[in-house]
Amino acid sequence: MSNPILGDTELITDVALREYCDRARKAFRLLAIELNVSAEELQAFLKEVPDPPAGSGLSPSHKRARLIAGHIRTAADASQHAAASMVRAWRSFEKQYELEMNPHKKKARAFGFEGS
Repeated sequence: MSNPILGDTELITDVALREYCDRARKAFRLLAIELNVSAEELQAFLKEVPDPPAGSGLSPSHKRARLIAGHIRTAADASQHAAASMVRAWRSFEKQYELEMNPHKKKARAFGFEGS
């Protein structure tokens, strides 16, 4: 799978999956930071736009600026969630494929039922 952000990765080993999840987590985290900074900058610029004339039906500039920046902040929140999901994906893989990854690890002793 070729991707300019995550690299050329074939997810055919546990090491490749771990590296992929880590790169994706870092990319989403950086994107979230960038989006939050951009939202702040955009809001600061847009709130300086002169208010529309009374009776135009438009909100004051500071309200419109907050609305637009809010959409970008929502995208930043989604990026943070995506970063956390990549961590969960790796942890879930470790849990679900523990026996395959560590075949020599002792299994937990099973509970024994001896009564009828």
